[in-house]
Amino acid sequence: MRCPHCGKEIPDQSHYCLYCMKSLEQPVTVAPAPVSRRPRKLLYLSIGGVLVLAAVLTVYLTMIRPAQSPVSETLSSDSASASDVEESQDGPRDTAIGEYVSTDTGGVIFDSGSVQRLPGADENGFLIEGDVLVQYSGTDQTVEIPEGVREIGERAFMDNRNIQEVILPEGLVAIRTSAFYGCTGLEKILLPSTLAQVDAQAFSKCTSLKEHILSADNPYFVVVDGVLYNSDQTALNSYPAGKEADTFAIPDSVTMLVDWAFEGNSSLESVLMPAGVNSVFCPFGYCPSLREIQVAEENTFFASQDGILFSKDGSTLLCYPPSKEGDTYVIPETVVNMEANAFLGNRYLTSVTVPEGVATLNTFVFKEVEQLRELYLPSTITLIDSLAIYNTLTLPTIYTPANSVTEDFCRENGIPCEIINS
Repeated sequence: MRCPHCGKEIPDQSHYCLYCMKSLEQPVTVAPAPVSRRPRKLLYLSIGGVLVLAAVLTVYLTMIRPAQSPVSETLSSDSASASDVEESQDGPRDTAIGEYVSTDTGGVIFDSGSVQRLPGADENGFLIEGDVLVQYSGTDQTVEIPEGVREIGERAFMDNRNIQEVILPEGLVAIRTSAFYGCTGLEKILLPSTLAQVDAQAFSKCTSLKEHILSADNPYFVVVDGVLYNSDQTALNSYPAGKEADTFAIPDSVTMLVDWAFEGNSSLESVLMPAGVNSVFCPFGYCPSLREIQVAEENTFFASQDGILFSKDGSTLLCYPPSKEGDTYVIPETVVNMEANAFLGNRYLTSVTVPEGVATLNTFVFKEVEQLRELYLPSTITLIDSLAIYNTLTLPTIYTPANSVTEDFCRENGIPCEIINS
């Protein structure tokens, strides 16, 4: 078949084009697995109830106003995550400053031990429906996927800590989102010549996987120094979580970093993005040693300020590195938007000041900023996602000019709030 966007020849049954990386179908959604929350998680406190989505795999999410209609949480087949974010189907609502609304832009939570084992597996632990391996629940260290399987489904091996080697059959076409997510013992997996689709986060947090190994006959992908790219190296698909290098210069040919492409790598400290990169979404999530992201000056889409990733015009803060030192940060006045997961996992920040002009606190924008003690919010805030501040060690104090959105958010979630002069 040919891609309807760029016209290049691509494998039949493709979900996205390996060349232009555009989707060829509407996202397929599944209900996330249930959450087991640790007692210290922020939004576990003072929330009126837990919403249960009636599905085989469900996720419990707290809402700022449980009495209002909840927004369904979904995982995209191409970009879902254990820490994934999607915008709600209706999108953010226009509101006047000071209007209080409850919103949830689609944050999804699930953690280790949350994956429910489905009934129907055979004696070897394989649950196969048609030609799709839906789930593996066995305990073997070496797992050989049966012949005839053409697709490894979403989260099929997720959080399986036993497997060390997986043998994939020729004829396998696709590995779906989070298929091997969190398989920390996985050391070796040979990608066959027929493999044409590797969705985002297929190997995220596989911390023992130091390199991707690819059949020499595969026409759809290429591996360079252990890193998986599409065949013309315009898209970086997966950087091994166990790869041991403290710096990495993304090749000049790359124009797209697949969502969460570097997720879970604990060695990287510095990354250089080349001039051609024009598409990213949280590529460096859960890279705990990352202290700086540098961007080539010629890049027309992104820029780096003191190691922090912004849009080129400075209006959007995209990624504040987890290991960037400094306990206080005043966000530049040019910023009017902070992307979901922007401050994910920063180890040092205790105080953050958000500038006037920012209207929305997106899902997980301050997720796992464990030392956060003070958050200064502007008068322009009109929407606060129910999971904007998540999993801090203590409840931070929010300082704000008079603003009913922020004040109500604090009151209804038991967060200390101090009114300051604007």
